Amino acid sequence: MIAFSPVPGQRNSVAPGKRPATNMSPIIVSNKRGMPIATLGASGGKKILPAVAQILSLVIDGGLSMQRAVSHPRLDIEGETTVIDARFPPTVAERLKELGHKVDVRGEDLSTFEYGNACGY
Repeated sequence: MIAFSPVPGQRNSVAPGKRPATNMSPIIVSNKRGMPIATLGASGGKKILPAVAQILSLVIDGGLSMQRAVSHPRLDIEGETTVIDARFPPTVAERLKELGHKVDVRGEDLSTFEYGNACGY
């Protein structure tokens, strides 16, 4: 029941015989020869897709190791407020505000899962 919305009329609203939509995005990254070189996935409901996309970009575009990318601060832009990890320098939040974003700086620990709980190799 955790994935259902208690609000009627939404995609994940509770209804008889209905299954909730879920976010799953396990990824296998292959090299040019088709050999797997990395795997990545996450738990965290609607936080899964942004977590996996950000980590994958850090690995492929940024050249970080998988461990460094998974441990890197992330952000969430799903709602009206941009939520950024407290480990970013304060200048990041300041710049986002200058660009017109409503910003909420939040820390994350083992019980909050603000940015998806990713793992990869």
